[in-house]
Amino acid sequence: MSCRIKLYEASRTLPRSHVSLRSSTVQLVAVEQARLANCCPVQANRRLLGGGFGADLPFIPAPFVYQVAIVDTAQIYAGATVPNLNADVPVDLDVVLFHLPTIVGYKHRPKISSAQEQARPMGSRLGWDWARQEGAALPRRTHCRRGGLATGAGP
Repeated sequence: MSCRIKLYEASRTLPRSHVSLRSSTVQLVAVEQARLANCCPVQANRRLLGGGFGADLPFIPAPFVYQVAIVDTAQIYAGATVPNLNADVPVDLDVVLFHLPTIVGYKHRPKISSAQEQARPMGSRLGWDWARQEGAALPRRTHCRRGGLATGAGP
C-alpha cells in the first residue's frame, strides 16, 4: 500500500495555472498522526512513473490515521501538512506548493530541517521568527481533495 503524491507549484505568470514541481530539495514523509512516528522513509521529490513529479510513500496498511508532511530544504517553497488520512486505503493526492515570500531587507527564511519537523502541530511551529508581512503573504488554509489539486486560499 502506498500514498502517491504529485507536487505542483503555482505559476507566477498570468493566467495562473499549476505546473509540475521539479525541485529535488522538496521532501515528503508519511507520519502516524497520534505518535508522529514515521510510516516510511523520507522521500525526495522525483519524476514518477506515469508522469509528473512527487513521491510514492510506501507503508504497510493498518487501522491508523496518518498525515503527510512536505518540506523544502532549500526554503523556496512553503511546506504543507495533509492530516487525517486513513492508512487502510490507498491515496492519490495532488498538492500545490507556494513560493515563500521574500521581503526586501529580510535576509533569512524560516529554518526547517526535515519533513519530520513539518509534521509537528502548527501551534508548536509558530515560534518561527517571521516578519508580520511574511506571515500575511502565506496562504491561510490548505484544501485537499483526493485525486484533485490542493490549493491554498487567503483569509
